[in-house]
Amino acid sequence: MVDSAVASGTTQAARDAAIEWLKTQSEVADAGPASGDGYGIWVEFNDGYLGAINLAPAGMRGGGHAALAAAQEVTRLTQSQLF
Repeated sequence: MVDSAVASGTTQAARDAAIEWLKTQSEVADAGPASGDGYGIWVEFNDGYLGAINLAPAGMRGGGHAALAAAQEVTRLTQSQLF
């Protein structure tokens, strides 16, 4: 699911797929899109830690290809690498 969304080339599809994947992880309490511009993901872990992934488009700080590459890398990480 995540791989096909990333392959589609749209940041929103990759973001939404990554959120859905995060929500399936037993260590994750909740996850969702960033408020405001919605160009990122927030995640709350069961132990209370919060995390974020920047997915800003090209032309914005941290955006463009770097943001899509970051989303792809997150999907490649194994559960043991994440937690």
